[in-house]
Amino acid sequence: MNTKRLILAIVVAFVVLWVTDFLIHGVWMVPDYRGTQQLWRTDAAMGSRMSWMGLFSGTWAIIMYVVVPMPGSIAAKWFFAGILQTILLGLVTFFVYKPKSAPVKM
Repeated sequence: MNTKRLILAIVVAFVVLWVTDFLIHGVWMVPDYRGTQQLWRTDAAMGSRMSWMGLFSGTWAIIMYVVVPMPGSIAAKWFFAGILQTILLGLVTFFVYKPKSAPVKM
């Protein structure tokens, strides 16, 4: 195991996660959130529960759709953005951590 590459992969994955979360929720989903403002907690209240949201984010989109009277488009965007985000994180981690090929000996 290459510890330096592992640490770098973890750091890069977190940076990609934060950037994609900002793009998804801070840019792309803003019109949806504003249109359903009465459903959401304040930024401060949501921030205090961020670790729980991260822990259960996969099933969270589906559960929220069942519990909260929101448009299905919001839950669908959350769900599919989460899938794409997970794939991107996996690829980034793979390419950062991927060991270099050993030279072929003849």
